[in-house]
Amino acid sequence: MITHTVMTPTEAQQLLDKHNTRNRTVRPRVVEEYTRTILRDRWQDHLQNAVQIDTDGVLIDGQHRLLAIVAAASWC
Repeated sequence: MITHTVMTPTEAQQLLDKHNTRNRTVRPRVVEEYTRTILRDRWQDHLQNAVQIDTDGVLIDGQHRLLAIVAAASWC
């Protein structure tokens, strides 16, 4: 089931804390690029940008986007 929602920084951090258990190494430049895009209000929301959590509760797609949401809140 796919649901669409606006992610708050608090929700993003909660997902990272609870579900980001087996992800690849964070690429800081990607997080910075996404953060700048969010802060410039240029983020384009597409289904391909969906955060994905598998049936075992592991974040499998969206780590950098969630980190950027959290970072954008701290840059304000």
